[in-house]
This record gives sequence, C-alpha cells and structure tokens, in this order.
Amino acid sequence: GWEGFGQWMAEGNGINVAGLTEFFAREQTEYLLQSAQWCQLHQSEVIGEEFSVSKLDLLDTTIAGISCFSTPFTSEILEEGTLNAFGGWFDTDFLGSKADPTPNPITLTTEPESTTHWAQQVFMVHPPLAVQVADLIEGVVKIKRQRLNHRLLWVQLTITHMRPGVGQIGPERTLNFRID
Repeated sequence: GWEGFGQWMAEGNGINVAGLTEFFAREQTEYLLQSAQWCQLHQSEVIGEEFSVSKLDLLDTTIAGISCFSTPFTSEILEEGTLNAFGGWFDTDFLGSKADPTPNPITLTTEPESTTHWAQQVFMVHPPLAVQVADLIEGVVKIKRQRLNHRLLWVQLTITHMRPGVGQIGPERTLNFRID
C-alpha cells in the first residue's frame, strides 16, 4: 500500500512522500468510496426491496425539472447480511405517445441479471451495515447535475437504519457520490 510505497521511495530514491499522504488518502476515498462504480450485479446480491427514485415522461420533462430533485424512500431488508452498497439501474417503458399509444408496450430494463451494456451503478456504504430481515433503510436520494459537466450527476443518500421493536440503529448517515 501507500506506506510500502513511501518506504520504497525513501530507501530507493531518497524522497520523502509523507507530505502527500493526506492527499493520497482523500483521492482514494473520493475515487473508491464516493464515486459510483459500473458493475454487473446479480439478483442474488440484492438483499432489500427495490425502490424508485424517479419516473420521467420525456415528452414533458424539462431541464429545470431534472437539474436537482430529491425523493424519500424506504427499503425493507429481505435477507440477513451486510449492506455494503446500493445498486442503481433504470427501466425505460416504450408506450408510444398520448396521440398514438402502442398496443404492445415494451420495457427495457437494466436491472441485475439483465443483459445490457448499461449494467448497474453501485454506491458503496462505508462502513457497511449489519442488517436483519425486516430492518428498514429509510432515507432520501438527492440527485443534482454536476456543475462542470451537466451530463454527469452528483448523488447524495441520507440513510437511517431502523429495526422493528428497537428503533433507530446508529446515527443517520449522509453519503455523497459522483457519477462520472
């Protein structure tokens, strides 16, 4: 790791990289824990109820309407385990238009196990949460277009872990991510 690299630089090159340690740690945190990761998820890795963040009708969606929005959610845990990430994907319904609806609607899904090149986005939860069946993860997803490149997104998850009969487990957490 970084410490071994620092030792190698000092011993082999006479260079002290200790002044870069804080910057390296911040860069690694931003890249590994605060950036959404492209991933091919399997349905067996999904341990909670799915929830929808947004439903858009592209015929009447405006730039202003999608520049920044937030959605509350609740997801019940269906399997005991470790919640170490949220997965994100999209579905697209091809319904035709109001003037000419299709008699045979088609849905394109990018959910886990689907075979599309879009795959899924993974948003890491660090440190992970030990969860039990029937626990609830409640929160808000906030999505905002990035300032420098409006095609990219900034995502904030505010989550609370609730357990029936016990109440809140641990403090509310806010997780920030970039989708680049």
